[in-house]
Amino acid sequence: MTDKIIELGKATDNGQVRSPAQMIEEALIEFKDGALKDNKKALILTVNQENGGYTVNWFQSGMTMSECNNLCDFGKDKFKEEMRFFDYE
Repeated sequence: MTDKIIELGKATDNGQVRSPAQMIEEALIEFKDGALKDNKKALILTVNQENGGYTVNWFQSGMTMSECNNLCDFGKDKFKEEMRFFDYE
């Protein structure tokens, strides 16, 4: 019976209902077996919003700090694209 259970966040493509551990597990599968297996660099950002502030942490592999910074800039544009931020019509 458990073979029919699908993670809600994955089924709905809604990251807001996924835990960080679920996200990391899926990314790990993609790196090992899927479309990301040839990627040699990675950056994971985390945020803790407790106590009314933002504590940002990161994990990175194979990157310099300037590459991490550039990836954040490129990522910001990709996020805006996904949000249709650039659609002016």
